[in-house]
Amino acid sequence: MQSPVIVNASENLKIDVFQHQFFLGDRFRQCFTYMTRGLQSSAGNKHQQEMCLSLLLEDGGDEANGMSPENFPKVPIRIFQLLENHIRRGQHFTIGDATRLGKSGFFGFSAVYYMPAVQFENLPDCRNVLALILVHQTEHEFARKYGHTRLLSRIGKYCSSFPYPTWNTQRRPALFETGYSEATVLAGAPRADIPDLTADLMGSRVRVNIPAGTAISQVIELLRSDGTVAIFAELSENANACLYWVPGTQPGAYTATGEPTCIGGAFVLFESGDRTAGHLLEDGFTFTFDQQTLESFCDRLANGQDFVMVLAHTENLELEVHRSSGSVRPVFAYCAKAAWHPIMLNQAPGGANVHCSSIEDLSDNPATQFTQADLDHYIHAVESFLSTSMAQEAASLILTIRSIVSRDEFRHEISANVELNQDFIAYICDGLQQLAPFPVTSHAIVDLKFDINHT
Repeated sequence: MQSPVIVNASENLKIDVFQHQFFLGDRFRQCFTYMTRGLQSSAGNKHQQEMCLSLLLEDGGDEANGMSPENFPKVPIRIFQLLENHIRRGQHFTIGDATRLGKSGFFGFSAVYYMPAVQFENLPDCRNVLALILVHQTEHEFARKYGHTRLLSRIGKYCSSFPYPTWNTQRRPALFETGYSEATVLAGAPRADIPDLTADLMGSRVRVNIPAGTAISQVIELLRSDGTVAIFAELSENANACLYWVPGTQPGAYTATGEPTCIGGAFVLFESGDRTAGHLLEDGFTFTFDQQTLESFCDRLANGQDFVMVLAHTENLELEVHRSSGSVRPVFAYCAKAAWHPIMLNQAPGGANVHCSSIEDLSDNPATQFTQADLDHYIHAVESFLSTSMAQEAASLILTIRSIVSRDEFRHEISANVELNQDFIAYICDGLQQLAPFPVTSHAIVDLKFDINHT
């Protein structure tokens, strides 16, 4: 390990500056990493984790000019001095927090998020160290509305880094324009804040971990009063993949290497309904409870007990909720081969590639007969059924399913862009009849168009 340049930033704060390299894309890249010593002393009686910031040297810029450890960029030093002043005044920073960087910002970025550090080779142990991730103003606003895990998955995909890039580059543009918003289930859902909550998909079961001692009364109150509550989730140290979604697409998972065995979500949403169900939706998970299950869920949460929900229908996700004890969080190791690989979810291995490309509401009073969330749940179930019913090698086609639903009717009409065998049509209709229909208030007719094995 190369000896660092030591900067005395204040009476308490020292900053170790390391010049190192790591593999990114197709070559090794030079980087400066700044690591603090002394933030705990500045915090007094409060516990404050130390921090680090990694700054990637730009091609054609500092690298070409032969940047050396002695003439490192000084802006990160000023950032840590600013943060130390906040800490001296009683502020405390932890995972998922964000800080505005004044009116002018630094390097064109106006805010910073604090996330678990990624361990680079030839650097000191980064366990229990917060990494600083610089973000633009529009990205900060996005994360406040939709959660920082969703933001980091977007930045991670843009930078081809899993779980997220803890290195910063001055050239990264903003991912969103001013005033950007998106159609999402999170837009209108009441939200409860539970720091350090994680939600991981393992097989067909979602494991939600709530830190012991966390106040959860807001979750119970919102469920009983509004019938819905959304909670942003952190990416857990166990996750080797994370969900990724943008409006207009089906959710997928991205991972560094290998097959994902533990897929982290950006949120979990609990709601009351007529039946109990669990589904993947966007880049998170939704669970609907009937009244009896809802009361059991709330009672067990209130008493600090675990909760397990096992469902009979294979298209549903199961649920575990646990109260976990706090511990030193393991550090994410930097993966030199990190790249984002889409993983099709809700699809059996070797099954067809199925995507719902069009929704047309033909009801007498469109958009008033059912909720979009219920329709999305139904679409996911249909995609899963079609995927397991057809081979990946089958010829591509466009299949249109007309679903006719009322309180006492549930049937389907099938058409396609090619001529279909009548036995195949009968098989598909029989299979669709086994799925739970989406709830409607009156007669509804919806055409769903599915692209099958389209590249």
